[in-house]
Amino acid sequence: MAASSDAFAPPKLVFVHCQKTGGTSVTTWLQRHYPIAEILNEATVWPELNRVTPEIMAQKCLVRGHFGRAILGLFGPDRGFQAVTVLRDPVQRVLSHFWHLKRAPDTEVGLEFCRDDHFTLRDFLEHPATRVYASNCQTTWCGAPTEVTRAFLEDYREPDFAAACAFLDQCAVVGVTEDLPGFLSDLSATFGFSPDTRLLTERRYSPRDSAVTPDLLEQIRALNTLDQELYAYARARATASRNVRAPVPARNPNRLGRDRALRWRAGAPYWGHGWTDVQSPEHQPHVWSVVPEATLEFETAGGVGPWAVTLTVRRFVLDAQALQFTVSANGEPLPLQRISPDGQEPIVYVGCLGAVHADRLVLTFRVAALLSFRSVWAKDTSDEPRGMALSEVRLIPATA
Repeated sequence: MAASSDAFAPPKLVFVHCQKTGGTSVTTWLQRHYPIAEILNEATVWPELNRVTPEIMAQKCLVRGHFGRAILGLFGPDRGFQAVTVLRDPVQRVLSHFWHLKRAPDTEVGLEFCRDDHFTLRDFLEHPATRVYASNCQTTWCGAPTEVTRAFLEDYREPDFAAACAFLDQCAVVGVTEDLPGFLSDLSATFGFSPDTRLLTERRYSPRDSAVTPDLLEQIRALNTLDQELYAYARARATASRNVRAPVPARNPNRLGRDRALRWRAGAPYWGHGWTDVQSPEHQPHVWSVVPEATLEFETAGGVGPWAVTLTVRRFVLDAQALQFTVSANGEPLPLQRISPDGQEPIVYVGCLGAVHADRLVLTFRVAALLSFRSVWAKDTSDEPRGMALSEVRLIPATA
């Protein structure tokens, strides 16, 4: 496929992810704008990052993880990176962190004792091993000096409010968890990302009837006076920046080339909704649909068809899901024929698409029933409902 002469080039970005602020959903949204090789997937915490070689780090354009402001010592403005971050109401962040440690399958090593039925919220606020997560955690995270880089950030626990405010001032975009769509809109306006600000629903671990007594709420507020001030500063900073920012035009990374052809493979940037992060990036890259109607969007600029469309599906959770699999193009059914033998993976479909009298082509992939691997195989640990694993989409001019 001939490349577009003005292809989208994503910025060098550091997402400073404070724990329990909705950052996992933001990370998934951000990563769709970058080639998989340019995303720092090798590490999300300092002990892992300390094992990554300088050669690998030099390839990265999107850095995300639980590193705090200290990450700017390695990926800072001197290397062309811009920082963005999200803060959360301190009381809600503390409560979310407590329930995450109680119920999430990925509880941190050394904190397994939090799962005990007798370990209470008050224990979380007062225990020496967990109090660091309950007291001004965001100020500590945002104020850590960049000189900490090669030490573990976990060893640095001194909240520095002035440094945290200076870090927010340095960020290209600041947001708050309570308005994540606004934060994503600001990212789009600043960097030309997709205007689609929908997020996948993040799992909730706190019980819906988890009432907190007034004395515990007061204790949380007393432990987070700096975080409350920093959160207010972040909200004001986000609003002020939004009012003066000149938007950058959004640029879809997938556009018809001069030869009117297009090829997208899992691991390449995309606009769309309803997909996991890339799976098996080194061998058979694919993305799983995790909503009944997942989408991919391509820029066609009113390109003249027809095209042959080929779809390569790595697999379904169960073969029976293939019987309910359909695709539409800009809302119109796209008839498909399976050309790979039954029982063979990957599964290849082919169809014919006529002229697209619009500037964009939205392909919608429908799988009526989502299933988790655990629901099918009891010994499997994955309980996220999924539909189909997509590897590749191609548009081939029919006259070629």
